[in-house]
Amino acid sequence: MIFNRSILYIWLFTILASGHAFGASFDCNKATHADEMAICADQDLSARDEVVNDAYRHVKSLTKSSQVKKNINTTTHKFNNERGLCGGDVWCIKDVQERTLGYFRDLGANENFLAWGTATGSVDLDLPFQSEKVRINEETLSLRFCNKARQDVTMAMSFRTGLGSSQFAIKGWYALKVDECETFGPYPKGDFLWTAMASKPWALWGNGPRLCVSDAKFDTIYNPMQRCRNGYTLKFNHAFIVSDRFTIDMWER
Repeated sequence: MIFNRSILYIWLFTILASGHAFGASFDCNKATHADEMAICADQDLSARDEVVNDAYRHVKSLTKSSQVKKNINTTTHKFNNERGLCGGDVWCIKDVQERTLGYFRDLGANENFLAWGTATGSVDLDLPFQSEKVRINEETLSLRFCNKARQDVTMAMSFRTGLGSSQFAIKGWYALKVDECETFGPYPKGDFLWTAMASKPWALWGNGPRLCVSDAKFDTIYNPMQRCRNGYTLKFNHAFIVSDRFTIDMWER
């Protein structure tokens, strides 16, 4: 199933047209360039900017060499110039942010965009398998998704590749029409993540960790060090499921 790009464009237009300003590593009241104004108007771009700035400060603190610090400043300046050429193109800015953070991580920074997500519903995908704390009679489960929204939606999911595995599969996009239900599985019991998108009106279901997705059908393995194409990430909901069957209803907010 091909992901509808119009959903993405409507999402970006809605956010940028709202006029809200979020915190960033610089004073948004003094923002004059298009890339700066885009960052200040977009919560995700703003949060990314702060992560990149933290990584910059981190790598500067790791060295006492004035020459190394000069090299870091020079390279950072080049990345900032690239970001400026993006203008207000959100995905271009995200791409520069990804590459800038990658440069800092290569120098020893441990900051990571994947650490984003609200405390409620978020999950550390590197934690030990949580089902060790509960009794599971059967190893697999079936998941039933029902579209209770007033419009068609597309959804994606993520789950462990095996019972107790540290690897997560990420699959999407699956289309669900209005009032349609579809059963997926079997999947290993335990941690399960999912997200969904709609466009009329625009809606996004997901308040937890960010994972890389694609604008086309995808079936990949989660990689904590992965750099998403063009910074394309979405928030996923998280649930810990041990029942044999589980239904998730999707409603517009």
